[in-house]
Amino acid sequence: MPDKDNKCTIDVSTEGIDETGACSSSSQGNLLGQQQFKLHFSNVFYVSKQNKTLVTILNDICGEFTSGRLTAILGPSGAGKTSILNVLSGFKATGVKGKFIFNEKERHLLAFRKASCYIPQDFALLDLLTVQETMCDSVDLKLPSETRAEEKLKIIDNIIQILNMEKCRHRLVRNLSGGERKRLSMAIELVTNPPVMFFDEPTSGLDSVASLQIINYLKRLALDGRIIVCVIHQPSSKLMKLFDDVLVMSRGKVVYAGPKADMVPTFESAGFAFPDFYNPADFALEVSSEEHNERLQDLIEWNKKRHCGECTILSADMDSCVNERTKILNILTYEGSKLSVVRPKAPAGFCRQLIILTRRSLRTMTRNLIAVQLRVIIHVIVAVLVGAVFWDIGNDGARTLTNISCIFSL
Repeated sequence: MPDKDNKCTIDVSTEGIDETGACSSSSQGNLLGQQQFKLHFSNVFYVSKQNKTLVTILNDICGEFTSGRLTAILGPSGAGKTSILNVLSGFKATGVKGKFIFNEKERHLLAFRKASCYIPQDFALLDLLTVQETMCDSVDLKLPSETRAEEKLKIIDNIIQILNMEKCRHRLVRNLSGGERKRLSMAIELVTNPPVMFFDEPTSGLDSVASLQIINYLKRLALDGRIIVCVIHQPSSKLMKLFDDVLVMSRGKVVYAGPKADMVPTFESAGFAFPDFYNPADFALEVSSEEHNERLQDLIEWNKKRHCGECTILSADMDSCVNERTKILNILTYEGSKLSVVRPKAPAGFCRQLIILTRRSLRTMTRNLIAVQLRVIIHVIVAVLVGAVFWDIGNDGARTLTNISCIFSL
């Protein structure tokens, strides 16, 4: 069921709304205004093993993401949209080769993972917790133990206000709508105020109204100075107006990566005709779906020259490529300058985590008494069976093998 709240009610401050319908930005409380961030990647390959054979999923891709801009990754099914998201976020490291530059420095994988977040399409949530309790557990686990309770509550209040979740604050997660669940997954990651956020199809399973609300929230997060990258499957023309940049994929290659306003003129300069009153997203999908087209190959080569320069790596097996997996061994001595203020270095300790998780488990158990009663009954039945097996066993050695067989079956 779609969210009933209006998409522009997310503006909890005095900021206005632009003509595209995207609510304006505000940085309240602990959602601090961020410095400028830039993620540049070039000559990136991703090879995966499928059915005992190596398959190249991403083939020499190049592009750039900038803070303050909302980026959409478009492409037909099987083009490698989710794969490029997994590689750029650091979720996939094995089989990845290429050059990654973050803030004019070579990207260090572990440090980048701590400074970014990746929200998959199906974000796991506990259905028997409320939104407030979920946020409290996230704050307790991700922030240092020295953080005062007042500061944690202020962080939760600011995030709930920004994502317009005040109405469902004390509602169980299982009773949330699809759009509210998406916003809750975003809220959990916003606790640590990451400068880079990756979303895998945040509008999947939602209707047009709920999808527009989600993209509006992502637009606002981008305006706060973050890099927001999301995979979108066939967005409407209204959704496309909210995006600043576009990355179009075709069979593991990047056809276009740059401002949305320049996408259609670039395709037209390559010889593709853009029909009047046509959705640019549909046009990009049609262009990227063509096979064995020289014009499409010209677009791919033009994008490489734009983001990678004249020097292009021709093979994923070349030794000059950097394997992300082997870099992890040399990262432990890296000092992530300017990232400590974004994501804290010292989260809750082991004992504190054990207490929080135990408290959360007990809370969910008390709200599902039927499952608790069944567990108690099963334990009683098993105890009776085991007791009957060893009842009055005495010194009769003839029953030993029978008892062992019975215990094994239990």
